[in-house]
Formats: sequence, structure tokens, C-alpha cells
Amino acid sequence: SARPRAVRLSAADVEAAVARTKTQAWHAYAHAERRTRWDLTETYAWLAERVPADAPVLDVGCGIGSNLVWLAEQGFTDLAGFDADAAAVAAGREVAERHGLPVRLWVDDGLRPAAVPDRRYGAITAVNWTSLVDAFDLDRFFATFAPRVQDGGYLVLDAIDRAFDRHPKQRWRSGDWLLPEAARRPSEYRHRFAPADVAAAAAAHGLELVAELRR
Repeated sequence: SARPRAVRLSAADVEAAVARTKTQAWHAYAHAERRTRWDLTETYAWLAERVPADAPVLDVGCGIGSNLVWLAEQGFTDLAGFDADAAAVAAGREVAERHGLPVRLWVDDGLRPAAVPDRRYGAITAVNWTSLVDAFDLDRFFATFAPRVQDGGYLVLDAIDRAFDRHPKQRWRSGDWLLPEAARRPSEYRHRFAPADVAAAAAAHGLELVAELRR
């Protein structure tokens, strides 16, 4: 089982790396506030209870690698991730190298990855972007990553439930809901999937939907 490491990164460590690499300041904020995000904390805690600490883990669209850093803090030893944002990857590499974390990061496209090593992973995660990217395709996602999951491993993604379509403000960007309607931007959630959609796409590529975490 995973065992906590002594290292705990401060928000200042991450903030400094983000500033030096000139990536989006949002990454430092997201890292500092990660513990308040149930979708991240509960998802990765669920994984950490089920995946051996020495199993390889891949985070697709990892940003600066905050979720991988958390796994490293729990004692995971074989961590990798990639993101299309080269500056975010540079910040993540700096943090990982400075603290000797077993995290390897590279620049790649989560929609059509070209540099993923030829190996299978105990867990592959893709969180906080799949609902936001116009070109994301659920079937193609499973076709790309399902073959890279070990037997008994996990492929994790987050999704906005299609039931959100019934929300009275579903058309608008969530951060704009309190603004006058004329000032609101379109919703950031480009894709919404019912659990049955995810289960069907998974089954088409040899996987089974085994758990849902929802609020």
C-alpha cells in the first residue's frame, strides 16, 4: 500500500515555479486550493486505495502535475503525465526535480498523443479538461487509452452529467451566472455525458464502468 513521503510542497514552491516559467497563474491557485476540490481529492484518494504504490500512473492533460505530486506524497513511485501547455510542463518539471519526486512530464496532445511510452499503466487519469475542449471525443478517448491500461487497472475521467442540461442556467458560463444575462458568456462545458454514455463507450473498448463519484 502507499505510504506518505516526508516531502510536502508549499504553495510558495509551486508559485515560484509558475512565475519563473511564465505559465498561467491559475495553475498556482489550483495547486494551492486543490484540497477544496472534491472532484480531485475524492477521485485520487479512491485511486490511491486501489492501485499499488509501485504501479505506473499516467495523468493525461496534467497541467503542472499537481495530482501526480499528491500521489508522490502518498508514496507512489512511477508517475508520468503530459500536457499541451509547454510552460505548465516546465513548471511541473522544475517542482518535481527540485524535490526529487518520481514524476516524469512531457509535452503532448491529450486528444492525439504522439509520445506516450509503449507500456501499460495501473491507472490513467484525465480530469478537469475533457468537458471543456471542443474537439474531445469520448469514443476516441477510450480507443486511445483503453489499450494502455493494465489488466485490473483503471481509466479515470471526469464528466459533466447530461442531467445538467435541465439546469435553468446551463447555457451560461458558471462563473457568469450572477451577471445580467446580456453579459454572460456561453457555458464552458462543451460536452455532457450520461453515465450510460460513458459505460457504453468503455464497454466498446473492453472496459467496465466500476464506480462513479458525483455531487
